[in-house]
Amino acid sequence: MVATWHRSTWACWMCMFINGLVAGATSAPIIIDTDMNVDDMAALVYLVRSGADIKGITVSATGFSGQWAGVDSALRLLHKLNRSDIPVAFQEGYLGSTRLNLDYPSGMPPSEWTEANNRYLEQWIGLEPSQKPAAWQSAPQLICQILQSADLQSVFILELGPYTNLAAALHRSDCAALFRSKVQGLYVQGGRLHGDDAQKIQQSGALRGSGPGSGFPWTTEKKPNKASWNVFLDAVSAAQVWTFGLATVVLSDNAFEHLQVDPSDPGMYTPRNCTNKLLADVMLNWAPAHNAEWSGLSYWDQATAVVMMQQLLTKESACQRWVESNITISLQNDATYATYHEGSLGAPSEACLATSRVALLNDFYSAGCA
Repeated sequence: MVATWHRSTWACWMCMFINGLVAGATSAPIIIDTDMNVDDMAALVYLVRSGADIKGITVSATGFSGQWAGVDSALRLLHKLNRSDIPVAFQEGYLGSTRLNLDYPSGMPPSEWTEANNRYLEQWIGLEPSQKPAAWQSAPQLICQILQSADLQSVFILELGPYTNLAAALHRSDCAALFRSKVQGLYVQGGRLHGDDAQKIQQSGALRGSGPGSGFPWTTEKKPNKASWNVFLDAVSAAQVWTFGLATVVLSDNAFEHLQVDPSDPGMYTPRNCTNKLLADVMLNWAPAHNAEWSGLSYWDQATAVVMMQQLLTKESACQRWVESNITISLQNDATYATYHEGSLGAPSEACLATSRVALLNDFYSAGCA
């Protein structure tokens, strides 16, 4: 199906963007929610160098870095980029409180997956700690206070981690109304979509399963194949955010099939007259720091940030194929758990299914270059 929200909503967005650009703004205001994995770090460097109007950063405790480390990493990067004015907030309350089955605490992701991220900027990039402390507000407090700002008419949210903080903000008194009135769009990364065959596949039940490995307790070794990590790590919060129904742009797993990282990329795509050392360093140390193969790393959050900025600045998009649908998150205890369900309910969404590698990397590595 082709959703009808796209044409009218897009026209409103474009009017706002053009007015902002005429007034001298570099982009629409943005809130970033992140877990500060290395791809998040690189995306943040790109966004700051691109002139993104970042109003605040919130860090999840349920993603791919320890909470203490994720906040510290964001503060270190902002200090290096001379943007310590941007507030960075911790997740609030009991960590990982939204679980479907409390008999099986997930312990996900395991600590050995996060250790390399926790001290990445200190040990591999050599960034000094920031003297600026984290925000006094919790993550949902900061999100709601940004939305309450009288001089902020609209904002976009970039979700680069689990949805815990966004769901918590939605649950705060009066904040849901602010999301309705001020959040013009949500950009997210990950999860596999089925494109034109979505409804046929869903109706046939082909995604459902009941055999071994298709049920609680879910583990990192037994994640549903089509589930996004950001959804899987807190599926209840993700389901709540998607059911709320914000207009959403998603870079699905389909879009990353030709976006593996190659260590030659910074040298190939950075303009000759441009110094972009921090971005190159963050990218080039990624595989060595994690004892990983380059073929296993892709431009996940980086690509999502690039496509968002291209749309906010009305530039030609690196996305080559879009599909429109309404999406909810499955919470069924089978092979569909934490995957997208495409149909008539949930968030009106525009999903990118294919990207141009050259167009995306040219934009990513030229961020901040004249």
